[in-house]
Amino acid sequence: MSEKNLPKRWSAKRKQEVVLRLLKGESLDSLSRETAQPA
Repeated sequence: MSEKNLPKRWSAKRKQEVVLRLLKGESLDSLSRETAQPA
């Protein structure tokens, strides 16, 4: 998903997906870039 397609507000489900990806060992740096969030 590109930065301009990201939602302005995040649903609980979307937040949960990101947290689960972190818990599974995905890199914080790559996730923060993908979701346009500060690390």
